[in-house]
Amino acid sequence: MHEILRPLAVSFGITSRSKQDRFNEQVYVTIYTGIVGPLGLYVMYHSPTWYFSTAGMYAGYPHRTHSAVTKFYYLVQAAFWAQQALVMILGLEKRRRDFKELVVHHIVTVSLIALSYRFHFTMMGVLVYVTHDISDFFLAAY
Repeated sequence: MHEILRPLAVSFGITSRSKQDRFNEQVYVTIYTGIVGPLGLYVMYHSPTWYFSTAGMYAGYPHRTHSAVTKFYYLVQAAFWAQQALVMILGLEKRRRDFKELVVHHIVTVSLIALSYRFHFTMMGVLVYVTHDISDFFLAAY
């Protein structure tokens, strides 16, 4: 972030340190979701059934085995969400007006992911990830 994104922020005329930090955070999320989001769509498309349908999410339940790419995607996303939760808990980002809502959102999301993994309902977890990636990409890029 300091070697690439901060100079990029300066080249865009962002001089305030706090605005540069915010720019870095948003570009990081945009790049991450821009790469991982299409991977999630790939995982969903190559699943045994198309999981955007309710019946498809239940097909083959419990989901005990997965392809390597599905497992990779699921665990990388879990690590990303855990890292985001730690950043929020440790206060590494500036608190915003909607901080309480953001905390509740992260608790619900991490709970959904952990419980879907625990109870072998991982295709629902993949759907949660993909939904977040699509919306987070546009929110961060805006």
